Amino acid sequence: MKDFQFEFRWSRLKDISGGDFICGTELGKLRSSFSGPAIYRWVIEFSGQSLKVYIGETEELGRRLYQYLNPGSTQHSNLRLREEFLLAKAQGQEVFLERLEFEPFTLNGVRVSVEELNRKYIRRLLEALICLQLNEGVISLNR
Repeated sequence: MKDFQFEFRWSRLKDISGGDFICGTELGKLRSSFSGPAIYRWVIEFSGQSLKVYIGETEELGRRLYQYLNPGSTQHSNLRLREEFLLAKAQGQEVFLERLEFEPFTLNGVRVSVEELNRKYIRRLLEALICLQLNEGVISLNR
């Protein structure tokens, strides 16, 4: 059996001042700077330690971010996550948003790169792979 190593890193999204984007920060002009397809994760932390994460994929990160922060009455996942974020903030925790970064690779002849994230199945493949690798002790908010 061959071993395949998928090496990746998470990059915290920044707000207008250059600090880490924290849930609750005014979205405003940031929406356009978060444009494009992405694999992302919300991280709930306390004292620098990750407690909970949610991993997702989207065709348009700015729009998806807006939906989380301003959910409609029928957007059950968005409502559930927004409640998690508000509870975390009330408990003195911080909620960050991060974007996946990785070096391009080929898998069975299929090129996988950040530029290829406009393809839904590439995003879903990476999202599933990353969900399988969650660190022990970190609670997944994915269902």
